[in-house]
Amino acid sequence: MPWAAPAVAAGPSEPARPAPSAAPDCDGVSVVVDFGALSADGIRGCAPLAPDASVSALEAVLAAGVSVEGTTQWGTAFVCRVDGRPGAAEEIQVPDGGTVRESCSRTPSQQAYWSLWHADGHADGHGGGVGEWLYATTGAGDLTVTAGDVVGLVFTTGLQAATAPSLPTSLARSGDLPGGWVDREPPGTDPGEPDGTASTGTASTPAAPGDQPTGDSGGQGAGLVPLLAVGILLAGGVGAAVVARRRR
Repeated sequence: MPWAAPAVAAGPSEPARPAPSAAPDCDGVSVVVDFGALSADGIRGCAPLAPDASVSALEAVLAAGVSVEGTTQWGTAFVCRVDGRPGAAEEIQVPDGGTVRESCSRTPSQQAYWSLWHADGHADGHGGGVGEWLYATTGAGDLTVTAGDVVGLVFTTGLQAATAPSLPTSLARSGDLPGGWVDREPPGTDPGEPDGTASTGTASTPAAPGDQPTGDSGGQGAGLVPLLAVGILLAGGVGAAVVARRRR
């Protein structure tokens, strides 16, 4: 009888690694949330929008089903939490070795904040190609976007220039997501009636608004900490202004 090697029991298999996923192409405004140092899967969502319509970046974020929390001091003039992060009890590691804890009562720390980015969905002049990430130095409520554009929120730590979302704009638009990114199911509402929520913090300490930023910058932040300033009314009713602070 021919000799046969004994059967060997198969050992435990290695856990499966996250695989790339294919989300539907976004015909409206693509929304990207990069949690950065907060160590969470990134989010790609889509805000439904008619081809000839426009909304603010904040409206697009909410319409994509992403929740936003501002501060008690300024409301959503400063976006403090996105989808609940960073949490009130969460200790955020910053590059200098220290930690920051965000109460959302006042202006967020210059060492731990949400930066705002956007990309032109009509960069080739015909609506067929999306441009590169641009650092927004206007507020999310003042930044106007149209169908095909991309909006990005990145949690940024340290005093160095902010870094663009790690998800390329082309993938944000197409929905071809690499591992570590998840697709947020479209809420099925128009930006005027978003499923995402905007709320404020729980304590207030008065402070004066800072300088007003202008313009955009590609690739990295241009020395301003925008903190997603949405726009507030100045005292005395002189009009709306974007709140921002210069890095010291």
